[in-house]
Amino acid sequence: MRNFAVKTLLFCSPLLVLALLFNFILDGYFGNPLNWRPFEKMEWILTVKNQNFDYAFIGSSRVKYMVDTPMIDRSLHVKSINLGTDGSGFADNYLLYSSFLANGNKVKTLIINVDPYVLDSKHSFGYPFHDFFFLPRLHDENVSQTVKNISGIKKWLTWKYVPLAKYLEFNEKFILSFVHNLKDQDPQRVIERYENNAGADFITNVLNEPFPDRDKDSFVFDDTDAEYLLKIVTLARGSGSNVLLYAAPEYQGIEKFQTGRSESEARAKKFAGENGLTFLDIADKDIEQDSTFFRDWLHLNATGTRIFSQKIIDALK
Repeated sequence: MRNFAVKTLLFCSPLLVLALLFNFILDGYFGNPLNWRPFEKMEWILTVKNQNFDYAFIGSSRVKYMVDTPMIDRSLHVKSINLGTDGSGFADNYLLYSSFLANGNKVKTLIINVDPYVLDSKHSFGYPFHDFFFLPRLHDENVSQTVKNISGIKKWLTWKYVPLAKYLEFNEKFILSFVHNLKDQDPQRVIERYENNAGADFITNVLNEPFPDRDKDSFVFDDTDAEYLLKIVTLARGSGSNVLLYAAPEYQGIEKFQTGRSESEARAKKFAGENGLTFLDIADKDIEQDSTFFRDWLHLNATGTRIFSQKIIDALK
């Protein structure tokens, strides 16, 4: 029995060392955002370094597609950046903004989109915390603690301490990224697009769908989402930034398919009051009543975004 145990140990030890070595190499490779494919908004944010911004807007796709930062810059003679990312909850936003500041960037005023969707991210988004994106940086204590809190201690222990476990679980993400990297063009084109648009994206098509025939959505005010919203606020204030909140437009009538909305909005206002935060007064019923300004019920198209961005400009003057 002892000889068997020794032989097993001798056989497994090189494999363990090899797994640890590959894990270390992959962490280094995918820890560099320039090696990810497709190279998109989250990756781009991590490449922005050592810049000073007057305004930064952060949130989900309702920031990414609905804040015209170049227009704001031209009108107010400032430098701003759009940090909105698709399907992201506040935990995503928190880790991205932490990295953004760690990269030497400074922001005078951080403006956060807060509404019932991002305060109930598990219900609103298909995958509100993109854990796989942050796993190569689990050695970072901030990343590690957030992954532990959001994804759960069992997954965290496995991903952190079992060599290659995270790469095997998300093999499609990492393998496809590596394969595409061999044949894709340099990410410079995407970098230039976001730099030229100060991080914003725009949608051109117009809403042409009837209201969906579905059961009502029921919102809750998720304490974990509120916790990470507060973490973003604390982080921003600690870096010397002012913080403002705002709610983005939705097409009229969507509330007929929602319950719990008023309670969530009331708790959001209470949260703001308790933490000395102000909501920008930029509500506009004219936008919400015109379907030609929308791509879908929750996202403005480029035309609507320009009109809404003018409301933001007026509020910031």
